[in-house]
Amino acid sequence: MAMSHTRKEYPLRHDRYDPRSMLVETPGTAVFMSDVCALSARELVAALRRRELRATEVLEAVLARADCLGPVLNPFSVRLDDSARVAAAAADALLDRGEGGPLCGVPLTIKDSHWLA
Repeated sequence: MAMSHTRKEYPLRHDRYDPRSMLVETPGTAVFMSDVCALSARELVAALRRRELRATEVLEAVLARADCLGPVLNPFSVRLDDSARVAAAAADALLDRGEGGPLCGVPLTIKDSHWLA
């Protein structure tokens, strides 16, 4: 059974960024990254579980925000975008089947003081 993907307008929590300049487009969808990036973890998990958002959309929004803020904040010493995209697609597959852990599909960062191999 195919799931209907309805889009919900999420209220912005701040007005420091112009959301029109931060539109993230993936095949068949368009999400304002400031909408997605302003969600709490609880709101994000709920939207992912209801399939209002897909993990791949959320990831692209986070990566776009990192691109925008990177020159100013330099938030990441190492970015694993390709690995993150593969993991987001896997999370979407799990969520489509009604599976996945409590934070399935939620992007996370790891402090650079931890060893990555």
